[in-house]
This record gives sequence, structure tokens and C-alpha cells, in this order.
Amino acid sequence: MKQKFFSPLKADESQPCHSVSEVTKMIQDCLENSFSFLHIKGEISNFIAHTSGHWYFTLKDNHSQIRAVMFRSANQKMHWKPERGESLEVKVQGHLSIYKARGEYQIICQNMEKCGKGALKEQFEKLKEKLYKEGFFERKKPLPFLPRHIVIISSPTGAAIQDILNILKRRYKGIKVTLVPALVQGTEAPESLMKALEKAKKISTADVLIMTRGGGSLEDLWAFNDEDLARALFHFPLPVISAVGHEIDFTICDFVSDLRAPTPSAAAELVVQNIADLNERVQKNQRHLYQNIQRELQYLREKLLIFNQKLINPRKKIQDFQQYLDELSTALKQAFKQQNELRKQKLSGLVSVLESLNPLKVLGRGYCLVSKDKKLIKKAQELKNKDTIHIRFSDSFALASINKTGTLVNPHSQEKIIKE
Repeated sequence: MKQKFFSPLKADESQPCHSVSEVTKMIQDCLENSFSFLHIKGEISNFIAHTSGHWYFTLKDNHSQIRAVMFRSANQKMHWKPERGESLEVKVQGHLSIYKARGEYQIICQNMEKCGKGALKEQFEKLKEKLYKEGFFERKKPLPFLPRHIVIISSPTGAAIQDILNILKRRYKGIKVTLVPALVQGTEAPESLMKALEKAKKISTADVLIMTRGGGSLEDLWAFNDEDLARALFHFPLPVISAVGHEIDFTICDFVSDLRAPTPSAAAELVVQNIADLNERVQKNQRHLYQNIQRELQYLREKLLIFNQKLINPRKKIQDFQQYLDELSTALKQAFKQQNELRKQKLSGLVSVLESLNPLKVLGRGYCLVSKDKKLIKKAQELKNKDTIHIRFSDSFALASINKTGTLVNPHSQEKIIKE
């Protein structure tokens, strides 16, 4: 039995062969003739305002999307302009056409009206307000001044991790970095990011966490607007830096984190000090410290010199005190001697006065003292018959008894005189 071989199809030379450009032109004519003017409602995404003045964006709903362009001649009539990263639901008027260079169909917009916020933007604002009321945006942990171990959660193949590693290597070479890989886009990304957080939590030596990815549309960054992920970040024990997207991109994780970095590169610059800057600061502080020490030493030297000029030799001081003590001792002796002489003279004078007043000295001249019952008798009338009296002489005394009394008579007045 012979094996049967099939021959390749032969081209029908009677049919015309079209080029790609011709086919594209035919499709363009068909679209433009069939859909001359349309009203399309959808959500703006990936908006780009080109330097030429033209606007490029995508219109989408839950199931499909279509590219759109609004040329400068048309958008100059607009009183508002969409912002990049902003998700708005709009209604555009225009016609379908083909962009020949890529063979893609698009709608060329002539007018555009707002229809309210897009679904994703509205969901974002609701979650933001809810977490704000619960206090998730208030508590902020401070970053370590110089971390020893940085943990990064990101895609291992993205440009963000490479930017961070390059900057960390340039700013502080040798710092320990641990990458915990995770999905950063798509429906499975939130769960993947939360699992990465659990792994990072088990790294005991870590000081700070960076959660990052590069820029993208609102849909690309939507994983970082997950409520469960935001709550997990809020309760993470280490300080967290969120570096998601570009400077104009904001996510819920940015508000919940302890610090938001506008870009992944900025996160690397914020998390660690530049070693060159640190060395310069150390050298500057060393110079200031040396200058302060020199000023203080100079001040102390001048102060010591002043003290030395004012300070008296202790031995000389003791000698002066000894000499002063001798002078005081001599003066004390002289004063004592003078006082002793004065007291002797005063005593001698008092003795002379006493001797002059001494009644016994009067008795030596022949007088005597008469007393009765230790009472001095001054008059004879004080005595009675048979009274015993005490007579004091200059050298002795005698007792006598009164037998009779009389009256003394002045010889000049011829009065009676007492007779015994």
C-alpha cells in the first residue's frame, strides 16, 4: 500500500492580494461609514496629556475597554481637564477610526462631559473616609535614625526594587536588606501582600519595612487600596514606608503607613542617611567640639592665671598669721599688765578710804562703842537700870551693868551731867 502525501494548497492567482495598509484602510472606511458618530459612556483610565496638546486615554467599563484620543483642536474648547491617575466616569461624543500605525481601532472624541466619579474612585473615597473616622491615619511611628536591617515587600522583577537597592548601595553600602517577594498587581495581590507582611513580621532583626511598586494606572495600583491590607499595615509592629506609584498617585496604604514616599527612589533616600552626609556631619561636629574644648581650655588658663595672681603663698600666709599672733600676745600682756596696775591703784585707794572710815581706827584715839543686844547705843536715854551693855575698845571689849543714869550737862550751859 502506497503512502499518500497531501500537497500544500495552491494560491488562487485569480484572487487579488492586499497589503496590510490596504486591509487597514478598508476596515477604517467600514468603521467610519458604519459608526459616523457615537455617544459612549465609560470610565477614564491611563490619561496622558501629551506635550503636543493632544489627550490620550482609555474608556472602560466592567468588561471592555477602548482607546480614545481627543486632539488639541477639540480639547481646547473644554473648561476642565482630567488629572492623571484620576478615575472619572464620562460621556464622550465622537466617531470610530483606525490608527493605521498599529492597526488598532479608537474613538476620536469631539466632546466630553463628566458623569460623576468612577466606581473605583468612589470606592476609594468611601474606604478612605471610613478608615479616617476609625483613626487609622493619625498614629505615626517614627523611623529609626540609622536602620541596620531593612525589609522590602515588592515584586522581585519590578524596577522599583532595583531603584531602591541601587540608591541604598550608593548612600549606605553594606546595610542589610531582605526582600519578601509578593504580587503587586491583580486580584490576588492583596492576599499575597498580607502573606508577605506575616513573613516580614517574623524577621526579628528588622528595623523598618518598605512596601513598594512602580507607577501605573488606578487599576494597576488597586491592590494597595484593599481594606484588609490597610488594617494589617496599621497593626504592623515596625515603622512602615509606603512607596507606591509616582508622586501623583495616592493609595489607602499611603495614608495608613507611617510615612509616604512619593517614589520608590525617594523611599530609599528617606529610610537611610547618606554615609557621605553622616561623615561630613561627624567631621563638622568634631571640629565644633575641638573648637569648644580649645575655648574652654583658654578660658580656664586665663582664670588660673588670675587666681595665681590673687593667690597668696600659704607659707607666707602662715608666717604673717604667726607674726600677727605674736603681736596680739604682746599687746595682750601689756594690756593685762596695765589693767593690773590700774586695779592695784584703785584697790589701794579703796583701802585708804576704808581705813579712813574704819570705826576701829577712831577707837584707837580713846573712843569706844556701846551696844546692847547687838544694837548700837547712841543715846543714854536708851539705857535702863541694870541693863547689860557691851563696850568695844580699840583692842578689846568689856561688859558693864547700868546702876543709875543721869543727864549730861553742857559745862557752858551748866546742864546736868550723867554720873555713875
